[in-house]
Amino acid sequence: MKLRLIGAILVGAAVAAWACKGDPTADLRNGAAALSVTPSIVVVDPGTVVAVTIEVQDAQLNPLVGDVTASTSDATLATVEVDASRHFPDASTHAFNVTAVGEDGGQPRITFSTGSVDTALVVNLNPVEFNGTISSATPKGGSIITISSTSVLKLDEVTGVTFGGTAGTIASQSKNALAVVVPFSSAGKPKLASVYTTYMGSDFTFTLPSASSVTQTGDFWDGDSTAATAPALVMPDVATKGSVQPMITNLYAGDNHTACPEPTAQGPCMYYGFALTDTATLTFATNWDGSPADSTRIVTFACVSPFSAVTCSAAAFEAADTVTKKRPKSVKFKFPSGNHLFIIERRNTAATTPGPTTPPKNVRVTITRN
Repeated sequence: MKLRLIGAILVGAAVAAWACKGDPTADLRNGAAALSVTPSIVVVDPGTVVAVTIEVQDAQLNPLVGDVTASTSDATLATVEVDASRHFPDASTHAFNVTAVGEDGGQPRITFSTGSVDTALVVNLNPVEFNGTISSATPKGGSIITISSTSVLKLDEVTGVTFGGTAGTIASQSKNALAVVVPFSSAGKPKLASVYTTYMGSDFTFTLPSASSVTQTGDFWDGDSTAATAPALVMPDVATKGSVQPMITNLYAGDNHTACPEPTAQGPCMYYGFALTDTATLTFATNWDGSPADSTRIVTFACVSPFSAVTCSAAAFEAADTVTKKRPKSVKFKFPSGNHLFIIERRNTAATTPGPTTPPKNVRVTITRN
């Protein structure tokens, strides 16, 4: 009997001591210590509405009653508002809607707060247009324009740029700029293939139309209808082997076939000058469009300048590709120092069935220092 009494006294004393000491986790439940956001990161297209839930928690991550406010880092990229259609009876969970707005990419943050505690939802926007600067809205066909990157849209992975559906030629590129040869093309918004964002990296690329239109206006190569007025080519760095320079020209609109190196050619012929201060081996590779492209027979020549029927004839060409019938044409020659001409001639157009044949709108040349 005494033993039982003593045991009861000891148990009672232990309980009393624990009660006096208090709940050891009580300090962890004195107010909000965390916010749980679901989802915490999203990748979305503009116009998408994301349903978000926020739960107020104590330090032990137990639900806790509390109010929550929300704000956006940039309302032009994403907005946030309370979702009154979703209700949670425990008063610790709150509903919001986040709407993606920006069309040019971005990574806005939506911050949720209760008292001094906050957390963020990261919104990764899929861009749907490119808003970088274009150096000219009315460039000449054959000229080179510069397309600049933005703070979040980068260009060193771009694989092509089209103007009104017609491909331009990339002359050079870096993360922050593209130099592009403008084709003879319809007006429209240039489209860039394989743009990437800084926040998702180059593993995720986008084909994006520009936010602004470009209208090809005029011809960079005015004067190419005669040898006497031949415009000067933009040349690669002739001191560096492997350097490349692209160009785009078009067929001269008039009839100058009587001035062509081959008197029987259909014409037209286009003449371009270049000067060398030292010996250099150069390749001129020429391709063209049209429909069907192979129905147009184009041949290319290089001659000493100034032009004459004697020095630029079948017996005196520096170099020529008059035999190959398929595209591309290629002229390769070790040119001496001095003045030279590069000549593009339409020899003839084959009949096609069904017709008609559409002549080339763009003749593309790549000049390589070998």
